[in-house]
Amino acid sequence: MEGRAYLGDKPVEPKLGQFPDIKENQEFRTEDGRAEILLTPGVFLRLGENSSVRMLSTRLTDTRVEVPRDRP
Repeated sequence: MEGRAYLGDKPVEPKLGQFPDIKENQEFRTEDGRAEILLTPGVFLRLGENSSVRMLSTRLTDTRVEVPRDRP
C-alpha cells in the first residue's frame, strides 16, 4: 500500500509484515494512494487512486468483491 487507504471508516496504518483482514461486507478504499489486495493464493487485486471495493465473500472457493460504479 502507498498513500492513504481506509478499511471501513478507519485509516489503514501500514506495518511491516502485518496486513489488515477485510471482512465480508466491509469496504476498502483508497484516496491519494494505491493498494494491492491478496484475494486467494496467487490472486491479487490492485486498486489505483480514488478506488473502492466491497468484499462480498471471503471463502477461498468463492471469493467475490463488488466494484462500485461511483465512489460515495
